[in-house]
Amino acid sequence: MKILFTLIFSMLIMSVGAQNYSWTAQESGTTDLLNDVQFFDNMNGWAVGENGTIVATIDGGETWTVQTSGTTEKLRSVYFLTTARGWAVGGSTNLTLLTTYDGGSNWGAVPNDISEEAFLKRIEFYDDMHGFATSINAIYYTSNGGANWEKGVNSDYIAVSPIVHDLQVVSDTSAFMCGSYKNTLLNTRPGVFDNILHYEGQWTPQGGDEFDTDDVLRALCFTDSLKGFAGGQNGKIYTMEADGEIFPSVWYLNFTTPSGGWISSIDFFGNDYGVFNTSVEVNQQTVQLIYHSADG
Repeated sequence: MKILFTLIFSMLIMSVGAQNYSWTAQESGTTDLLNDVQFFDNMNGWAVGENGTIVATIDGGETWTVQTSGTTEKLRSVYFLTTARGWAVGGSTNLTLLTTYDGGSNWGAVPNDISEEAFLKRIEFYDDMHGFATSINAIYYTSNGGANWEKGVNSDYIAVSPIVHDLQVVSDTSAFMCGSYKNTLLNTRPGVFDNILHYEGQWTPQGGDEFDTDDVLRALCFTDSLKGFAGGQNGKIYTMEADGEIFPSVWYLNFTTPSGGWISSIDFFGNDYGVFNTSVEVNQQTVQLIYHSADG
């Protein structure tokens, strides 16, 4: 159920404006648990998971084909810049960074200099050379396609390395990430972090007037570089939008789910159409819920 839900979830964004919200189960082509999925368009998509599993579709998910990754390590994130150029990251015992130039027909390991990490959690590129990747408590930047990475540094507001859950790249040098951190008083706070105003790789938490102090932010999406949404583990969606020339601005509570289940992922197609998913326990069973918006 989790595999099928994860695969179908990202595809909903392609047709959320069609007012047709029925769901159809698809055969994933694997029995391994899948951890991430990305569609480049409404036909071409990839998903990655346990045991080095990569599956791909060229017909919108009607059929999925297993690709040879060359690893048995757990893969946690996949990102394609075009239908040909993509990356996949993960690792359990060894950090794993893979790339392809032909849509996944051939995957190869990328030699890299991230030596202190056991695995990577998320990856996203702005163009063929510039990208960001995160581990559980660090973020890295590359300007040469992933061969060399520079580890970001934390601002003075952050006393302990932040816990990172999601990532979105907005330019060749700038990105956002979300999670939680300890401030200088060692209080744990939810946070969205950015390097927008810091050109030497320094990451600073953005203020949040209405973040729950005990929340942890799990999902992040920016419709453009000036408006974003973040979802927390308390079932709340927060939003931030540039106030005139002031950016970053403060984050405000946008929506609270009745179930209170944490927000697993959120995505927008353009500025208006968005979806996020959460879950609720019913009769000791986990039921997945999907919310959609057509007005931003």
